[in-house]
Amino acid sequence: MTGDIDGDEWAKLENIVGRPTPSFEEKISLPSITLESKEHPEAEMEVEAPDVKKIIKFAIPAVGIWLCSPLLSLIDTSAVGLLSGVTQQAALNPAVSVTDYGGLLVAFMYTATTNLVAAAQGIDSNVVKGIDTNGENTKYYPRTTKTFITALQLALMVGISFGTFIGLFGGTLLRVLMGGSGSNNSLDPAVFAAALRYVRIRALGMPAAVVIGTAQSACLGMQDVRSPLYVLIAAAVVNFLGDAMLVRVGHPWIGGAAGAAWATTISQYSALFLFVKWLQYKPHQARASNSNTETIKEETNQSSSSKSSDYVTVFNDVKAN
Repeated sequence: MTGDIDGDEWAKLENIVGRPTPSFEEKISLPSITLESKEHPEAEMEVEAPDVKKIIKFAIPAVGIWLCSPLLSLIDTSAVGLLSGVTQQAALNPAVSVTDYGGLLVAFMYTATTNLVAAAQGIDSNVVKGIDTNGENTKYYPRTTKTFITALQLALMVGISFGTFIGLFGGTLLRVLMGGSGSNNSLDPAVFAAALRYVRIRALGMPAAVVIGTAQSACLGMQDVRSPLYVLIAAAVVNFLGDAMLVRVGHPWIGGAAGAAWATTISQYSALFLFVKWLQYKPHQARASNSNTETIKEETNQSSSSKSSDYVTVFNDVKAN
C-alpha cells in the first residue's frame, strides 16, 4: 500500500522515475471502469418477458415446421388408400416410417437454427452501420446474416447426406421393419418393392425438406410466424394435386406408392421455390407498408416498422451473399 512509503522513499522514487511525487489524491485515485462494451452489446439489452397471449400466438404457427413432413405423408397414405390397391397401401406403412422417423435425425438443425438466429439478431439489434439517404440510422446484421447463410448451407449438406443414406440403405431398413431378415422370411416381394421405390424417390426430396425446415426455423428466430404456415399450406396443396394425378397411374415407378412419393418430392421442391419467392415479395411489401404508416399511434407503428425493416435488411443481406 502507498501508506507504508514515507516522504524520503517517495523522493528516491522521484529521482529514479523522473516524475513529481504524487499527491495524496493521486495516490488513492483509481481509474474509472466503464461497463459498456462495444464488443458485447448484448450486455446492454433489456429483455421483456412475453405474456401468455404472445406465446400462444407464436407457438401455434411454429407447429407447422414439425407437421410439414407428417402431413405430406398423411396425404400420401389417404390418396394411395383411395386410388390404389391393397399392396401399395401396405407398402406405405414401413416406407413412411423410414422417411419420416428417419427425418427426426436431422431435427437438430431446426432447433439449433432458431436458437442461433434469435441470439444473433438480439446481438445485432443494437449495431448501427451509418446514416442513410433520409438522414436516419441504418442497421445491419452481420451475425444474423452469417448465421442464416451458414444454416442454409449446412442444411443442404445434411439433406444431401441424409438422402444419400436413405437411398443406399433403404432396403436394409425396410427389411428390418418388415421382418425380411433371418431364417423366417415372410416378406412379400411386391410390398417390399413398392416400399423401396417410395423410399428411394422420397430420398431425392430430402435436401429440399431439410432446407425448408431450416429456413422456417430461421424465420421463427426472426419472429416471423406466418411464413412457415404459408410454406406448409403450399406444400400440402401441391402434394394433394400431385397425388390425385399420379397415384392412379398404372406404371410401377409413376403410379401407386411411387406416384405418391413423386408428388411429395415435387411438393417439397415447389414449396422451397415458393418460399424463396415469398421472402422476395415480403421485403417489398414491408417497405410499402412502412411508407404508408400513419402518424397516429406513433410508438406502436415505429416498433412494427422497425421489426419489418429489420427482417428486410437481414433477407437482403442473405440474397446479396
